[in-house]
Amino acid sequence: MKTELEKLKKEIRQKEKILVCFSGGVDSAFLAKIAFDVLGKNAVAVTIDSETFPRKELKDAKNVASKIDIKHKIVSCSMLNNKRFAENTRNRCYYCKKEMMKTLKKIADEENIECAADGVTFSDYKEYRPGIKASNEMKIWHPLSEFGFSKNEVRELAKKWGCRYMINRVTHV
Repeated sequence: MKTELEKLKKEIRQKEKILVCFSGGVDSAFLAKIAFDVLGKNAVAVTIDSETFPRKELKDAKNVASKIDIKHKIVSCSMLNNKRFAENTRNRCYYCKKEMMKTLKKIADEENIECAADGVTFSDYKEYRPGIKASNEMKIWHPLSEFGFSKNEVRELAKKWGCRYMINRVTHV
């Protein structure tokens, strides 16, 4: 795990700037912390606020971002305006994630950041996650997955670092 972590840090450093899709859950918080530790002010966390994002989770995301000390933007995006998402089919997560990633890419452009990343882990591929397909189509980087981090490994490292604030909440964003 140590080798993978060093490789991850090196790759983030090479990006020079990074925008992290930030729910405030452990996976995105872990990535945001590493990005901030490596890039400082060149790392930005963006939380997509929509009708489907619980207020408590938004509050938690703000709290976690402040503990990391990363620049944090909260951007509104309506999921319910997307007819395909509102139909609430099995693939609704695809349409939700597609809307989120469009918004994320727009913010990345405004911030002059070429790399947008999320907290998808290797473990996420073991489940039916249509949102990953949408992220892939939008060219969102999945660094935790790329370097082989599982959800359990992310949680272990967060505990080891004393980052309990990262593991209080688990989301699927």
